[in-house]
Amino acid sequence: LPGYVSNCGGVLASSLADQGLPVPEVEGLFADRYRRIVDGILRAAGATNRPATAVAEEIARMHMPERAHRVWRSVPQRVYDRFLKPRRPAGMKAASARTDFLRSADRVLEEIARMERRP
Repeated sequence: LPGYVSNCGGVLASSLADQGLPVPEVEGLFADRYRRIVDGILRAAGATNRPATAVAEEIARMHMPERAHRVWRSVPQRVYDRFLKPRRPAGMKAASARTDFLRSADRVLEEIARMERRP
């Protein structure tokens, strides 16, 4: 697997813990979702007879275009994001981080499932 897949587990887990998620919950998320992503990449590689690095790169490239486009935000949204969002209570930060992780992980798992189904 490429470094950005294998190394992101530790970086992402640390980030989620910094956002206020309890360590046992972070470990549970990674034992379930992150492990399924890594296993899925390896399965998709076997199903498509490609290296795991090529499958991981294809998934990563699927997400690059959406990050390249600047998202328009209203002035109140920008003020909230810059000054208020960082000062939210730890519980709110943790809930937001959990939701973002789950949403992103589910999208990647769906993409892996589509890769496994295609010829």
